[in-house]
Amino acid sequence: MVFGLIPLAGCGRRDDVDGGQGGAGNNGAPAAGQPGQPQTTVPGALLSREVVTPAPAGIRAWRVTYSSRPTDAGEVPVSGIILAPGTDVPVPAGGRKVVAFGHGTTGVQDSCAPSRARPPLAAAVWTFPLVRAGYVVTLTDYAGLGTPGEHAIYVAAPEGRAVLDAARAARALTETGAGRDVVLWGYSQGGQAMLAAGALAAGYAPELSIRGVVATAPLADLPASLTTMQRRADGVGYLLLAMIGLAVDDPRIDLDRYLTPNGRRLLTVARTRCADEVTR
Repeated sequence: MVFGLIPLAGCGRRDDVDGGQGGAGNNGAPAAGQPGQPQTTVPGALLSREVVTPAPAGIRAWRVTYSSRPTDAGEVPVSGIILAPGTDVPVPAGGRKVVAFGHGTTGVQDSCAPSRARPPLAAAVWTFPLVRAGYVVTLTDYAGLGTPGEHAIYVAAPEGRAVLDAARAARALTETGAGRDVVLWGYSQGGQAMLAAGALAAGYAPELSIRGVVATAPLADLPASLTTMQRRADGVGYLLLAMIGLAVDDPRIDLDRYLTPNGRRLLTVARTRCADEVTR
């Protein structure tokens, strides 16, 4: 036996959906520290930006890091991609609508982050029609994926906050012309993230106007999903990723207690390879 099933109900803890309200400037965009004062960050503050070139015709792209609050312990940098129409496309009154996307399982190793895809923007290709239609699109990597720290994969609240803070970062990147209206859209793990973001938004990011939540094949019931996964050939990979995420979220979980020597060997694979290799 490779693993013993650990308690999973903690993924839906009630305190996970009580996110505190992030600070904001007068226009609802994240505020920065004053000159001469210690610089502090608030959720959604833009920490770095890099223009991605080449970009397709009619699309501007940035690789960014921004501040997010995965837990009550404070803010951390999160990486991602922001896309916007070309400068020749007029910005409508009230700003451009934002589609905040959450990706499915890619793994927990930093090189698996969509913003690090090669060639650049390979992970965002299918969103280009949305951008050309006039939307701003954000693609978060989630906390701990592509940035320092560990990724609490399949733990909903940190994912949901990263999604909302990506929309805030798009507004802070003033060249995008992003407004308050946001549609949340995600697949699989990203579907879980969007359900969490929708539940958190009113308390965590009240300056955003959430116009809809699209959760495609969402990981809505983690214990049930993992029970089903045990019957699939690739299921052990997802189970190990889930165990990693829960151990990141709750340091009391000691994976060595649940894993056999073979399980610990496979855990190393899960920590160091991307999802396609892990599931194989």
